Amino acid sequence: HKPIRNVVAATAAAVEFADQAPVRAALGGRILILDGLEKAERNVLPTINNLLENREINLEDGRLLVSPKRYNELLSSRSFDADNTFLVPTHPNFRVVALATPAPPYPGRGIDPPLRSRFQIRRVDNPSAEEIYSDLINSGANVDIASQLSAFAAAMDSAASDFSSGPSSSGRTLVFPSNALVSAAHTLDNFPREDCRSVLARLYPAALPDERFERVFGPSSKESSRKSFDRACDELGIIGKVVDKECSHMYEIDTIERSASDPFVATVSFSAAPLEVPSSFFGGRNDPNSSGPSVKVSCGSNELHRRSPSFVRTQGTSSVFTSMMQEHAAGRDILLISPRGEGKSTITAEFASLLGYDTALFNLYREMSGRDLLQRRATDPTTGETRWEDSALVKAACHGDLCILDGVERLASDTVTTLHSLMTEREISLPDGSKLVRADRMRTSIVPSSLIRPVHPSFRVIALASLTKDRSFLLSDDVMSAFSTLLVPTPSVSCMKAILRSANPTCPDSVIDKLLHVRAALAGEAAVDCGVQPLSTRNLLRIVKLENSDDGTLYNAISSVLLADLLPPTQRASLESLLNHNKFMAPNKRGMKSRQNESIVVNEGTASIGDMVFIRREAKRPELVPTPEFINIPSQVQAIKGLLNEINAGERSFLLLGNQGVGKNKLTDRLCELANFEREYIQLHRDSTIGSLTLSPSLEYGKIVWKDSPLLRAVKNGVVLVVDEADKAPTEVTAILKSLVEDGELLLADGRRISRHNDGKGVIKIHPDFTLFVLANRPGYPFHGNDFFFHDCFSVLVCPNPDLDSEIALLTCYGPE
Repeated sequence: HKPIRNVVAATAAAVEFADQAPVRAALGGRILILDGLEKAERNVLPTINNLLENREINLEDGRLLVSPKRYNELLSSRSFDADNTFLVPTHPNFRVVALATPAPPYPGRGIDPPLRSRFQIRRVDNPSAEEIYSDLINSGANVDIASQLSAFAAAMDSAASDFSSGPSSSGRTLVFPSNALVSAAHTLDNFPREDCRSVLARLYPAALPDERFERVFGPSSKESSRKSFDRACDELGIIGKVVDKECSHMYEIDTIERSASDPFVATVSFSAAPLEVPSSFFGGRNDPNSSGPSVKVSCGSNELHRRSPSFVRTQGTSSVFTSMMQEHAAGRDILLISPRGEGKSTITAEFASLLGYDTALFNLYREMSGRDLLQRRATDPTTGETRWEDSALVKAACHGDLCILDGVERLASDTVTTLHSLMTEREISLPDGSKLVRADRMRTSIVPSSLIRPVHPSFRVIALASLTKDRSFLLSDDVMSAFSTLLVPTPSVSCMKAILRSANPTCPDSVIDKLLHVRAALAGEAAVDCGVQPLSTRNLLRIVKLENSDDGTLYNAISSVLLADLLPPTQRASLESLLNHNKFMAPNKRGMKSRQNESIVVNEGTASIGDMVFIRREAKRPELVPTPEFINIPSQVQAIKGLLNEINAGERSFLLLGNQGVGKNKLTDRLCELANFEREYIQLHRDSTIGSLTLSPSLEYGKIVWKDSPLLRAVKNGVVLVVDEADKAPTEVTAILKSLVEDGELLLADGRRISRHNDGKGVIKIHPDFTLFVLANRPGYPFHGNDFFFHDCFSVLVCPNPDLDSEIALLTCYGPE
């Protein structure tokens, strides 16, 4: 409720207070809606107790709100000067409506009795089967579909209302989002061959059989919810099965054509697969015919049906695209879930390309608040005045873009719930006092105003979440009702072969087969025994690109990806045994020793190490090329050779992990010296922020001026950036490096955007020569740094202590006597 200070005139240092929603409602005689009362901290709501009971509250700008009755009494007094007072009357029509979910049995905090006594309580039950049936019929749903779905919703509501096991929220059946049944009816009506059970599971991911979801919902809630879902489907004769593996789909996207009457609407035609099941499978719905359906969907202004030449379309991705298009046609936003590195970002980018969308990438981090998702405080660079600036999400909503929320698993479920009204109703109140409303309401019942902005009809959101063994998020009832959840299936062996062959057509089939055997062997308990993460699709693509038919090189590539050199001896021995069993042998030590005796030769235009030749870059600013005092010991010479080979192959992002003092900085500086690379440097620490990594603010003549950080200069000029002590920074700070490396997108604090693919006003294009070196200590004891959990986006080099020969060579140079 507190007013926010705004600087309105930098030259006079004037400060103006801006009222927030409770004060605006109290003064204007409006209805104040407090949504999600059970999510607020206990010490927040008591601050408005006096406003609720006596219509009085002290404000930070010195004003005192008083009840209109008391103010009128003072006006009748002769000594009261109404023109010179800090008292402000609240409007007599001011009312407060609070919305809350009872906790327990649902998650949340109980409401304090003093606060609860300020309200008249009314219980609002879930809609009955008859009400749901009426809504579905009014939306144009088929009578049979409406009858079946309304009965299903009633059965799920009955199961969710059964608290016989106790008031605890840990083992309850999750609430089925009945508000999303209209979209399910739309899908089932337009796609009569679609499996009804799998369509409902998109709205209720607790029904998915994948055991990894137990970390999201909790084992007891997951089991209880899945049993209730299956029981309701079986009792109502909803035939079909819910699968989480790659399988063929009943429909595939055929053509996409833009509408002649509306440039933001397209017609998507689907081809139907041959019917291999009896018609009874479809539960009495419309008779499936051989011709595929066509649906109208929202689209962007770019060219439609563009396909990336590097994207490999497999059976699994085609199935995901079909499901995404069906939910998109029904007006739903989408949540894609998979283990890390299985292609969520790539699938989303291809989906946006098919529909001609401009994308707005919004990287999320753990400390984000609900306000940060919508707007942030900024300073006008011209006048120095403070103002609110829209987030990427709000900008996408106004422009009709596709917003990608990357890293939803890092947010608290209460933070994601902030977006619930925007996702379901396309309306939301913003921190600056303005409001986003549906475009159709703007046209019919709302007078245009600077405080009322329409949400573009084409606006869509795709959220991405990763499932890992040690990091999970809570998929709450509110989040399930806001998104249609799709699990990206694990690719089959044949699909993986096609993906890996496209990455390196010269890679022999025997090597790909061996890698897939290792991938299968490292699944489940085997990965736990070896202390590593399972090999993701991203890991395999990186290994295949480095393949040169040398078993030793492949062994080193797999070990590097799995960070084998950082494992304890027992787990490393288990990993080596597994690799040897799959015919990946460690390189011969005698051959390694012969290669270690290679010398460095630097000429004017080239640098060579053994048989490797690297063309040196022409430096525009030679003073930025480091000249370290470096001794060419064999182990580090071989490390530099390997890094230069990867740069020659097109790699531009590297992660160097190692203990303190093993020479990570020296090695990087020597590489830059040999290749004649200009270098920018930035060192992170525990107080580093996202803003300090991307832009540096400074105060000049009373105005905050943003200056380019070393990262931004390196991106613009195409030079090397060294990020040191990355493990010391908070994870949300280093997470933006993943955005820069993997997605090629990064939103800056001043509103500009770094992009690898897009160009235009406010966009900084990533220079093709931009190279990133991230240096970090190994995770865990004794360094106590943060785990660099997205290391698979980088080419990783583990820097061990030098071997005996290298140590002798080093000491000999320092002490020849």
